[in-house]
Amino acid sequence: MAQMESPDRTQRVTVRVPENLLDEYDDVCDDRGVSRSEAIRNHMQQTIEDCEMTTRQMPADDDLSTAYRALLRITKGGGWVQRDRACGYLAQQLPDIDKSNAYGLLIKPLRQMGYLRQQVSDDGRHISLKVRA
Repeated sequence: MAQMESPDRTQRVTVRVPENLLDEYDDVCDDRGVSRSEAIRNHMQQTIEDCEMTTRQMPADDDLSTAYRALLRITKGGGWVQRDRACGYLAQQLPDIDKSNAYGLLIKPLRQMGYLRQQVSDDGRHISLKVRA
């Protein structure tokens, strides 16, 4: 009888890197309050999600599709943009949307669908969006 793998089962991965790269990486991890293993797992998951995005279709909703295309343009094909800037830009691109409701009507649904990721700065003052290409 075949043994089923547990979803929590892990495997060890060994990688050789220059010592100075590892030291700098550990410093960044310490600054962010995450372990090296956690940071690498997060990077692996993000790589998979980014890859999955290339096979996703445009949102079916016309406004969301227009908004996603606009966000791709402002980030030159995908990347980071300040949330306030994105809201202002979307308000210019969609005549029925103003800056104050662009987040709730466009950005939040796109985040929930996996087209965007949000990150808050360490001091909590700045919110950035990662537009996934």
